[in-house]
Amino acid sequence: MIDIQTELQKILEDEITRATEKHGRLNSGHEACGALKEEIEEADIEIHSMKEFYGYFWNAFRRVKVINCDYLNEVRDNAIRAAAELVQVAAVAERLRRQEGGE
Repeated sequence: MIDIQTELQKILEDEITRATEKHGRLNSGHEACGALKEEIEEADIEIHSMKEFYGYFWNAFRRVKVINCDYLNEVRDNAIRAAAELVQVAAVAERLRRQEGGE
């Protein structure tokens, strides 16, 4: 897990750079709260969808005892998209923290 967290920290720094170059500074607390809320909501959508496809997978498995790879593909893809959204959540939070002089 620590290796993944180290890699995610590098990805986070890249996302902070990309977002800052694309959007500039967060101009107000309200803008930052809105950006943070939007990213959290987008991550939540992906997590909800992932759980839904897991439910489809589990129900199909219980009925016929066969692994449905289509459902697993959806679970995987939603998990990856959720991870990307969560990196963006962390990036917005860190950008604001740095702007406000947080250590």
